[in-house]
Amino acid sequence: MSEDDDGALSDISTPSGASDAVTRQDILPSLVQLELSPHPNPRFNGPLNINTEISTIVSSSLIVTENITEQFAQACAGKSKLPLGTRLETGQLIKDEWFTLFESVGALEIMDKKMDSGYLELNETLEDSYDIQRQLSAGEVISVMDELLCHEAAWSTGHPLSQTLFTSIYLDNLLWPTPKNVEAARFGCDSPRLPEEGNELVNVVLRAYCIALIKTCGVVHTTILSQCFHEVKLSVTSLRVFLILEKEEDFVSQLYNRDFLPWLSLDDCLAILDEAEVWVSKAYKKKKGTKQTSKTQTQEALLSRLRFRKELLSALQSLSGDQDMGLDNRLESCAILLEQLSTTAKLGTPVPESFSAKIQRRLASTVPPRSIVKTEFESALSYFSQLLKDGRAVLKISYCPKASDLMLTVPYFVARRPHPSVFIRAILQYIIFDRLPSWRRVSTKEMIFEELENLVIPGTVFTDRANDEVELPSDPRYGIATTMEAVLQKVSQFYTDLLRCLCQNRSRVRRMLSHLIKDWDTVVEEMSSFDASLARFASQLPINPEADKSLGTKFPEPLQVWIQYRLRGQMLLLIQLGFELDVYALHELGAMYSYLLDTLSDQLGLMGAITEDIVEWSNHLRMPKSKGQINYSAAFHYIQCTKLNGQSQLALALFNLYTVLSRQGLIKPIESPYSSDSLRYELRTKPFQNAVAFQPTFEHHVELVEQANDSTEELLLVGAESIKLAKTFFSNLKPVDHLVTGDLNKSLRVCIATNVALAMASAMVESGSTEGWRVELPPPAGDGVLPEGVWHEWWIVPKIIRPRSST
Repeated sequence: MSEDDDGALSDISTPSGASDAVTRQDILPSLVQLELSPHPNPRFNGPLNINTEISTIVSSSLIVTENITEQFAQACAGKSKLPLGTRLETGQLIKDEWFTLFESVGALEIMDKKMDSGYLELNETLEDSYDIQRQLSAGEVISVMDELLCHEAAWSTGHPLSQTLFTSIYLDNLLWPTPKNVEAARFGCDSPRLPEEGNELVNVVLRAYCIALIKTCGVVHTTILSQCFHEVKLSVTSLRVFLILEKEEDFVSQLYNRDFLPWLSLDDCLAILDEAEVWVSKAYKKKKGTKQTSKTQTQEALLSRLRFRKELLSALQSLSGDQDMGLDNRLESCAILLEQLSTTAKLGTPVPESFSAKIQRRLASTVPPRSIVKTEFESALSYFSQLLKDGRAVLKISYCPKASDLMLTVPYFVARRPHPSVFIRAILQYIIFDRLPSWRRVSTKEMIFEELENLVIPGTVFTDRANDEVELPSDPRYGIATTMEAVLQKVSQFYTDLLRCLCQNRSRVRRMLSHLIKDWDTVVEEMSSFDASLARFASQLPINPEADKSLGTKFPEPLQVWIQYRLRGQMLLLIQLGFELDVYALHELGAMYSYLLDTLSDQLGLMGAITEDIVEWSNHLRMPKSKGQINYSAAFHYIQCTKLNGQSQLALALFNLYTVLSRQGLIKPIESPYSSDSLRYELRTKPFQNAVAFQPTFEHHVELVEQANDSTEELLLVGAESIKLAKTFFSNLKPVDHLVTGDLNKSLRVCIATNVALAMASAMVESGSTEGWRVELPPPAGDGVLPEGVWHEWWIVPKIIRPRSST
């Protein structure tokens, strides 16, 4: 069924020989409006008998109604006296150009509890009867606080407010009607009934906790919306304009016409918390010489929750702002208070009636009420504990010694397990793009220049910041500065987009990379003209008197090489994310490791060419006192080449292992009428079609994957040698960054597991039979801690199980 431009339902497909859709004018001589009386049983939800006579017809001076049930039933049964062409056939539809799709769907929603927001069960009321001024015990207040913490964690991990925090009657009473000042932000503000004295646990303690929680959610919401990408799609019809926002997949930003008290300052919120702490301290004051009782334990439980809320709000506000004084101490205090929350949770007495899904009916939403999201308290504590750890880690990124190190550190940080939350990734973007420039004046130009110095032109005049001060057009340094500025205008946006892309969730990174690869590929050819300009200006510069004249005066193409390096790096990450996100089918793994091996080989060849070019540049155009930069570049090249060598050897070993398993029949292709190997190959390589000089055809790719010229024993032998080399390469890397160290440790464990799998495959081949042998793949990596059997997200090692009868 489709929708016409005017919003009406169009004809649906009809059987062969059937006429067009029958309109209402064809059924009745004149247009009449039908109003059906309600069914005698208001809870009736069964099928309607079309032959049932409607006893009541509503008429008035403005409405003329007529019972057309009999005519409609005869038309459907083919007994109508109307011409044959106007009878209803199977698959035909009565269409009225003024009855829109929206109205028809609305009619289907009525009395369906999954679609009808006003549907009530028998004896169910529309509103909750919970008394907001009900006297709560200290244990009940503790339980409500802990439940709110669970809902806060659920909302932060991607669930909507309508199913989490906004199901709390206390929060709803604070936020609606919208308060305009602190005095109005109280429970029962819309009721003439004043707060009862002696109920300070609710009106002072719980109110302060709820206000601080709302303010914390406001900080999180504002920070995420200031950094996340929003793709806007515009769909226009003749009746209305739809504006559809496609938001970040792991966060729901809809507020349902509520707000998070934006007028409330941080100081006022902290003052409310302080007032609640003072009341708790006085109410549960411990007498001298007495032992610790349940009262003092309750006091500690309440105080720890109020203090946690205060420290968390201050810490998140500092993370999303420019003040970092004492931030590390606040995060540490929050971690200590979390432990106290865990030990005192047993003191709580649940109050389930203080949370209700009925509140969703009053929210500005087109979605019917849904069930409340349940989150275990331990899971919520685990989320906040990880949030605090990631907060401390993200601060260290802001102290990177070089701006270009961000492009190396950010991917490792975002890939850590469990994955950082969307708030932490928003903070990471804020630190890089908004906060760092105010600290160290770091710009995109600085990051690009430092990366060029590290990779292709260390210690040369091309990235000398003093070139910007030259004003004489005849000076070659003026031409170099002009050329580099033109380069920056071409690639700055792509570089920024790439860095922002790496700060997203893993699925979105993979989707964005497929577009970024095409963007970077468009500037490869343009870099050739810039390289020619740099070579022309470089020929006018004085040659280094210490240069080795035997090396000649060759001027390589550093800019084009740098773009190729970045392009290949994105291709590698895109392929590796396919393994991490469980995109590839089982029988595709060998082919994809083959494709990964080819891409790694191209990158290694490019790094070798860069090393030779560096010798040329540093020989002729080396600046004074540039030895330190050249040494840093040499170390950078060593680390990158060693890592690429280790990954290429590991990819070769896994490629051979999967090839052997396919030959032995333990891995078989998936039979599907809707896909084929050629279509899958086209899909996997589509983002790289223009980015590589030579794209193998599918037939050539199959020949490379099958390795028909190599025997099974040779493949296993090469795989074993490759694993030894991979372990050597990974062991030689000793990076300072602990994030990189963790990745290397996982890679070494992959080498051990792959070596075991190769040994089992060799035993299977030597046995001469595959009967009883089977292959098991580890579970998908997911977003949390790596499950058992998964040693690394990118390296999927199969588990080969021998027959039970084998010894």
